[in-house]
Amino acid sequence: MITPTSRHALSLDAMAALLRACELPSDDLTPDDLAVFDIVELEGRLLGTVALETVGKDGWLRSLAVQPDARHQGLGKMLVSQAEARARAAGVTHIYLLTSTAKDFFAKLGYHSISRSDAPEGIRANRQMTASCCACAAFMTKHVEPNP
Repeated sequence: MITPTSRHALSLDAMAALLRACELPSDDLTPDDLAVFDIVELEGRLLGTVALETVGKDGWLRSLAVQPDARHQGLGKMLVSQAEARARAAGVTHIYLLTSTAKDFFAKLGYHSISRSDAPEGIRANRQMTASCCACAAFMTKHVEPNP
């Protein structure tokens, strides 16, 4: 069974290669960013990843990526679930994301589209929100109940 591993990615290069393979932004990654990623690996090969950045009571879900040959096994859903569990543990009440390719996937997981103007200030300041390449992406959110 493949399970998520909460730790640094294998390397910045491996992470960037996976994001590029999934047509996701990677040029803004720094070694410090890797601390917010959960990964799925098998025999040393990076199969999938997701990141959760927190800004107060808000979370930013980014870089959900699964290797093309490892898709349709539930890894994406498992990674989002792992990120949501981390969000709850951190006291996050809303998770936000941008997607240009997975709107239906996230909708099935309870996320819904909202206007970018409704984003909290900390989320609006996120470097992906301000990147011109993401101007046409759907902006989505989900309310989560923090752990007691």
